[in-house]
Amino acid sequence: MSTTEPQKTAKSDATPGPTDSQVARKPLLASEALMEDLAPVEPWSREVRYWAVGWGLLFVLLGVIPYLSGSVAGSSVLSFLLGALTLAAAGAPLNYATRAVALIVIGTVCGGLGMAGYGPAAVLEGTVGAWAILHLVTATGLPAALLFRARYRAYVGARYILVAALGATFPFVGYCLLMLGQDDLAVQVASGIALAAIALSLLGFMGSETTIAGSWVAAVVIVTVAGQIGVEATLGIEPAALTIELLWAIGSVIAFAGATLLGALGVFQILAGRHWTDARDVDLRRRNVERPKLPSITEFWSTRK
Repeated sequence: MSTTEPQKTAKSDATPGPTDSQVARKPLLASEALMEDLAPVEPWSREVRYWAVGWGLLFVLLGVIPYLSGSVAGSSVLSFLLGALTLAAAGAPLNYATRAVALIVIGTVCGGLGMAGYGPAAVLEGTVGAWAILHLVTATGLPAALLFRARYRAYVGARYILVAALGATFPFVGYCLLMLGQDDLAVQVASGIALAAIALSLLGFMGSETTIAGSWVAAVVIVTVAGQIGVEATLGIEPAALTIELLWAIGSVIAFAGATLLGALGVFQILAGRHWTDARDVDLRRRNVERPKLPSITEFWSTRK
């Protein structure tokens, strides 16, 4: 009896813990849900992989086009290689920052090879040449800043990043202004549209209550900048006589747009990973100061004695 009594007492003193149904669960506050909308952690991690798969397949497809004309160019091998690397970057188990860096490298290499006349964007060499660096910087940096501004609209730093991105477009703006003096009307129109797209990005300085449709504005910038190259690339091609050449030129311009898109998404993810902590340091309970309501003209005359 003396050995079993302490054991019974110890068992009787132990109190069972609460079950899962008895534990009070912390409710999801509206401020927390709003925080996920204003300053998400690792945004678009899955969507970026889908985009990379699509453009990787396009790079591979552009490598097949030279075979259709009966000639195997060195750009075909590079197109296959860039396509394989893009698909690998999409499917490999990389973390958020590493995949972002990989996309930036792929976009930059694709644009650089294109200026040298190789790879899926090889049309750059025969059109704008080394001036394509201006298109590459504009179509990569400005869309990335617009995406970041739209996704982190309550973060003050997003507007400073947009200012820096707009400053980086000044050389391209000067290039387009020079193109406005060319004799070809199509080049003038394409350059003017590209300038209008850059001016449209000024919507990013609106208030934090709107996303300024940042994804669409970023897409417009990429399309118009690539379109400016596309007009110059297709001017001397007869659609009826050189179908393969025209197809290759159009595909090459699309590849350049895809390279800048991948680069922009990579830069956006780098910005998000760097600033999302600071972006969450906002006062969601802050309210706008109510200004005194001024009487309307009808109220003024109706109350006037």
